Amino acid sequence: MWRLNRTELICFALGTVLNDLTAACWFTYLLIYLEDTLYFDPTVAGVVVLVGQISDAIATPLVGLGSDMSDGKILFNGAWHLDRRTLWHLVGTCLVIVFYTLIWTVECCSGQSNHGWNAVYYAIGAAIFNFGWASVQVSHLALTGDLSKDEDCRTRINSARHSFSIISSLLVFASYLVLIETVHPTGEKSADKFHYLAAIVLVVGIATSIVFYWIMNKITYKREFYSSSDFFLQSDDPTAYLALNELHLQISGTNSEISQDEDTKDYSKIRTEETIRESISASCIVGGDNESQTTASDPFLGVSQRDPTFEDELVQNWTDWLKEPKFYMVGAIYMLSRLAMNITMVYMSFYLVKTLEMDDAALALVPATMYLSSFLTTLRLEKMNKKLGRNKSFYFGALANIIASVLCAFFGTQDIPQDNYVYIAFVIFGFGTAVTIVGSLSIIADLVGENLKWGAFVYGVMSFADKLAAGVVIIGIQLHRDNVCINENDEPDTEECQDFVRIVMSTIPSASSGMAVLILAIMTKFNSTNS
Repeated sequence: MWRLNRTELICFALGTVLNDLTAACWFTYLLIYLEDTLYFDPTVAGVVVLVGQISDAIATPLVGLGSDMSDGKILFNGAWHLDRRTLWHLVGTCLVIVFYTLIWTVECCSGQSNHGWNAVYYAIGAAIFNFGWASVQVSHLALTGDLSKDEDCRTRINSARHSFSIISSLLVFASYLVLIETVHPTGEKSADKFHYLAAIVLVVGIATSIVFYWIMNKITYKREFYSSSDFFLQSDDPTAYLALNELHLQISGTNSEISQDEDTKDYSKIRTEETIRESISASCIVGGDNESQTTASDPFLGVSQRDPTFEDELVQNWTDWLKEPKFYMVGAIYMLSRLAMNITMVYMSFYLVKTLEMDDAALALVPATMYLSSFLTTLRLEKMNKKLGRNKSFYFGALANIIASVLCAFFGTQDIPQDNYVYIAFVIFGFGTAVTIVGSLSIIADLVGENLKWGAFVYGVMSFADKLAAGVVIIGIQLHRDNVCINENDEPDTEECQDFVRIVMSTIPSASSGMAVLILAIMTKFNSTNS
């Protein structure tokens, strides 16, 4: 058994920073960028988003299957080990970097008239970008299941991932705020500001990805060592100890050599079985050389137990998942949790600037407030789960989403005329989305359990449902916006348009969260009855 230390945890969580940075720009600013700076019609902008979401939806199960069925590769003459998940992560990272650059820094055929090349160029870019994004997301989620079988450990890993997601989003919003106030013309949106923002995203994302691949190389060596030890320590062949010792020297970075007399078969300088076991035990300790810790005191130290709801037999093939009712229920919970988050982020910009008529600085300040609330929530989420239980915590988070969503119906009206009160709603949104997103990811990890061989397929299908649902809902909203946001005199942003965005913000997130609660309650009741 091997264990993940804190440094490895932090560096591992950096593996989604590039995705998180680009996603924050994509969901928060893409429609505003296309409509207000490139002058796309709402329908054309919606088609670009839909094509990207469909590409992502199709890619996720395919990437999952490819990741499950592929083998790890050793690159650069054995100096860099990539397991099967990290290999797909690397391919996705390269695609994200190239096509994110093309979408956000190259203007093709922009202008008042929406030439067909507009939709073609940005739709193709969105499709390939989202394929790469899916490769990174699915492979990193599958690695979470590979790294630990412990429920608390997986929740901690998912919390770390979500924390870095929040930090990444805060960086995007802070950067946009600085650009709004410093780049001419100040105080308003412009294409140049989005170009500079894209450059910041790429520099930070590439740097953190390099750190991730560096730590995954060490983690892969470490996993190979402890996996090998389980076999070698049961062997009576002395050469097995020689091979294990050599692998240990590679991991520890020791350059010392072990001599061996071929004639006498003298292995006296090789570590004995007892010494190797002691070495393994010492290497597994997290937090110091002299600490003696257990899984009960630190979730990162090993395997304890899964949620009994998911105690099922190992699946033999990916098709076995399709016969499992909980597979669809868990998928629905994740899809609805993500839908509440995605719709909130996509239409937040229109709600703030067009419905409430706040200044452009709000496009950075309000999302930053929401994500800061999420970040603070993740710091206390483990204690909350232990006190209330994960299901009750999820219900509480979903209730917060419902309250915040309903409040959006009243801001800027006679009931709550002060627009600044909107910050309160998005603080509540931040808390609710943090709890439900982390909770739904942990539920998926429990569903996968020890079925690591086909784990990426599960994450791929879950993400497929998430992306497809978001794409369909967004294009439906955009088609209606195209009808209501232009009046008889071709004037944009009518009162009807403002009210429509208000309705979107106050109904879809609340309905999605409510349905997620209902499905989780049914699944829990169903499993309790079966037990």
